Amino acid sequence: MRCQECRGTVFVFGKIHTEKAQQDAIKRYLKNTYLPELEDKKENLIANLESAKYIYKDGIIEIMGKNGMIGNLTLKSDMKIDKRYGCQSGGDALIYHLGEVRFEKGKTIEYVENNKDEYFTAEEFSQDKEKQTMMWEILKKNLDKNIINKTILSDDLKDVDIYNEGYGIVVKKENKAVLLIYLKCVLSLNVEKEKEWTIGFTEKTDNEIQIFYESAFPDAKTGEIICSNCGTIMESEIIDTGAEWRSFDSGQREKRSRASGAIKDAKVSKGLTTEIDRYDRDAKGGGFEAERKVELYRMRRLQTRSRMSDSVGRNLSIALPELDRMCSLLELGETIKEECAHLYRQAVDKGFVKGRSIESIIGAIVCYVTRNKGEPRTLEEIAEKSGISKKEIGRSYKHVLKSMNLKPPRTNVEDYITLYASKLGISNTAEEEAQKILANAKQYGITAGRGPSGIAGAVIYLACEHIGEEFPKKELLDLVGITLSTLHSRQEEIKNKLKL
Repeated sequence: MRCQECRGTVFVFGKIHTEKAQQDAIKRYLKNTYLPELEDKKENLIANLESAKYIYKDGIIEIMGKNGMIGNLTLKSDMKIDKRYGCQSGGDALIYHLGEVRFEKGKTIEYVENNKDEYFTAEEFSQDKEKQTMMWEILKKNLDKNIINKTILSDDLKDVDIYNEGYGIVVKKENKAVLLIYLKCVLSLNVEKEKEWTIGFTEKTDNEIQIFYESAFPDAKTGEIICSNCGTIMESEIIDTGAEWRSFDSGQREKRSRASGAIKDAKVSKGLTTEIDRYDRDAKGGGFEAERKVELYRMRRLQTRSRMSDSVGRNLSIALPELDRMCSLLELGETIKEECAHLYRQAVDKGFVKGRSIESIIGAIVCYVTRNKGEPRTLEEIAEKSGISKKEIGRSYKHVLKSMNLKPPRTNVEDYITLYASKLGISNTAEEEAQKILANAKQYGITAGRGPSGIAGAVIYLACEHIGEEFPKKELLDLVGITLSTLHSRQEEIKNKLKL
């Protein structure tokens, strides 16, 4: 939490080595945050920090103690990519390290990937097209393993608008933020050589880099949140929401917990139900008398009836286990399953399921959600796993879109390439080559009117053939759902048009 009085300002980067107050602020911050993690090394480090000297050298502040260097403070530049491109790390967004930073003569020089020959200044970046092009090229090299929708991101990085906001650089396209470039101050301690800690994020004012940090921390003894920088009490009389018991492993924690899990649409009762088990035993493991067993049997029966007291409950008791089975067979994640269950519940509540088989409606909803989420499954795959004909699922798909007023998701061949590449286990180089071939094929209009899965299969086949990489051809045919002759005809068509 940031203090409203002092805003959590700890130091000005270029003045740490000369101002004792700022050095004391860093020590207070370390004691409240990172030092507790070091356990047995904590006491020695605190004692060493008390008499430490701070030396400024070439944009790095070295913290020197009695027994040698304790660590150093540096500025680093990071890039935060928006979550809609399918980032696979960093929570909501991918944090990509750009390189070192030096503060020289009132300008912040950012060295990209530690290469002194490639750098830019934040002040000039929004106008310097040459530096922007260099940055995008470096960024694209690192997209394969981290971004799912890398083709879309690469397109969005063309013809962007770039603004300086505070001391961050915001990259926008069509008024949507694509990414943010920002500075942070990093602490590296010698006791933990492989680990770095972010001290705070920076703002630039009057040719100085000010570093802000979360300065207010809870005090368990007093029940208050106190700013370690200026002593302001932010909040008092905090209620301890932790458990009053101890647990030593995950199993013990689950057993002692008295709270239920999250509400889940994929469960018939949304996970908020009472279960009366069939073991007829008390808390100590002993059995019940005959009269008590009869009473428990009657309660179980009434509990089952209460779940199926209306047509909606009876429908969901059949549909949701079927959805769970299909998602398992199609290797779909929990998020997609939850969204399918939510849509199905809406369809049942509004009466859109009447007159149609449960399996075909579930198949249609799975088809819609997977396409919408960029993990498409073909009608052939869904029909095979559900046991319902492709034609019947197709009809239900149109019915669901029309009755629930849903927009048909755009079918991207790129999504199929990513999906098949992952399942076949081909290299990133082959996948990138396939995306290039597809982009060229689109320019000639070869993909128009063709099934996206067939085109994706042919492009992957061509890409692997082009770079000389082996891959399981039979498995590809099974995934795509077309015959070898059809695959070859698609392949030859693309090959002849592009003159590969």
